[in-house]
Amino acid sequence: MTSDDPTRSELAGDAPLMTHVLVLWETGSATYFLRPGEQVKLGRHSDCEVVIGLPTVSRRHAQLTGARPHEAPRAGRLATIEDIGGMNGVRVRGQRIPLNQAVPVGIGDVIELGGAIVVLHPPRDAGAPSAGAIARAAAHRPAGDDPMKAVDRLIDVVAGSDLGVLLLGETGVGKTFAAEAIHARSARANGPLRRLDCAALPEALLEAELFGDERGAAQAKAGLLESAAGGTVLLEEIGAMPLATQAKLLTVLETREILRLGSLEPRTLDVRFVAATSRDLLARSAEGAFRLDLYYRLNGICIAIPPLRERTGEIPRFATRFLAEAAMRAGRVAPRLSNEALGVLVHHPFPGNIRELRNAMERAVGLASGGFLGPEHLIFETHTAAPPSLALPPTRRFRPPTEP
Repeated sequence: MTSDDPTRSELAGDAPLMTHVLVLWETGSATYFLRPGEQVKLGRHSDCEVVIGLPTVSRRHAQLTGARPHEAPRAGRLATIEDIGGMNGVRVRGQRIPLNQAVPVGIGDVIELGGAIVVLHPPRDAGAPSAGAIARAAAHRPAGDDPMKAVDRLIDVVAGSDLGVLLLGETGVGKTFAAEAIHARSARANGPLRRLDCAALPEALLEAELFGDERGAAQAKAGLLESAAGGTVLLEEIGAMPLATQAKLLTVLETREILRLGSLEPRTLDVRFVAATSRDLLARSAEGAFRLDLYYRLNGICIAIPPLRERTGEIPRFATRFLAEAAMRAGRVAPRLSNEALGVLVHHPFPGNIRELRNAMERAVGLASGGFLGPEHLIFETHTAAPPSLALPPTRRFRPPTEP
């Protein structure tokens, strides 16, 4: 049965343990619902269960085997992937896997076949321990591998489609940067990118801001969704959205129509939705605080942004950029970052991620009176608690060493 068979989606409702397999490439996509223990081939040939119309994918490139019920709960494992002779190989978490060797894959793993990307979604009724892992899927990557390369490749492929995207990651990790990249690389790049922080407004103002308001002719106004026509909407901290607003947003996603507050006439909506959160949405759903049907509507594909402590190779570039920006705002020449200061930055855990690094560089510009920035100019924030749903290591206020 080929991947574009419409009955596959219908069967998902009868087989709740099926894993949703989503394949994306520049010119198309395929979907498949994988049964426990089922083996399916992925490739260009028409006899493959998942047909990928891409020249860089071999006729029979890889084989997926669904995890059996007793295997799936282990670390979010959903299947195994095997390279069965793909000319460009198979990569899992950025690393090429051996030929004819089954490698476990699961929630948050990025699988690459030539120029195609495979992402696995858990069964919709999956138990909390494994399903909740998707909201904490800061990818586990081998030592030495750049964890952002796989993310960037995934953004490239996702941008070419109109799928809804759910961005996951700790506070300050750069989810907004990822959303901007998705928009800039998409066919909607000439349209607007509108952002709304769902945690920043009370419920009444949030709905008026999103959907528009016609209660009183003099006050009639379009909402943020309408203003993004032809472009992209980024809903930040979607996990903080009130339940009543979630219900209205779900209706918009299903009908692609919007109804302003106080209006009886729906308006057609043409936008792409990107949502971002630092919260565990499935855990919040289990608590009754987030609608599961909205989660699946938003989660066309999930991209987990790794924390800065897993991307230490990027710290020098970010630090230099933030120093230059802070110095320009202060009307000063940017101080030179010493090797000793850079060493301190690279070894700091940065629980506040990129946002904390930016703040540290802004403080350092104010403290460094000359053209040289040393460890004594670095003051980090004190974190007394980890963000909800994220288990971060304990942090402490940094004290500069007596010697470099």
